[in-house]
Amino acid sequence: MEETNQYLAKITMNEKGEFFVENLEGDTTKSGPLKFCDENDKTIVLTKNDSNRWWANRAKVTAACEKDGAYPLAYKESKHFGTPTAKTPNQKLIEYLSEEEKKEYLEIIERAKKAMEEAKAKPVSELDKAKIAAAKAAKKYEQLLAQAAGTSADTVEATPIEG
Repeated sequence: MEETNQYLAKITMNEKGEFFVENLEGDTTKSGPLKFCDENDKTIVLTKNDSNRWWANRAKVTAACEKDGAYPLAYKESKHFGTPTAKTPNQKLIEYLSEEEKKEYLEIIERAKKAMEEAKAKPVSELDKAKIAAAKAAKKYEQLLAQAAGTSADTVEATPIEG
């Protein structure tokens, strides 16, 4: 892929240290102050811009803004790492089955996929959601009791909370 040096957007910094993205062609309005995405605010999250960039290194941007007044953004093509495909489990082994066994195996796989999709699509009632949440809370309670006692959660029985 050929790298072009045509800049389509730039990042600027104001006197307060806030960063803004500005497109150089077309819609030249500035974005609002940009946000950061990690613990030490090392990475700037960019708003939608003509350069197709999503992230920028804060140290590099700050240095460029202090030196040149802006950090230019050249176009960067999006990368797509393939589309997910529905693979049949053990596809290579199917070659060694008889035609009847292949047919039976593929039917089983199809039934399993269908059942999985139906289970995903089935709505969960509010009562079921509450039961799941209560079970998670009880497990967490047992773990905290075990931590307080200095043992593992498997060896401690929780006493119910009276309310």
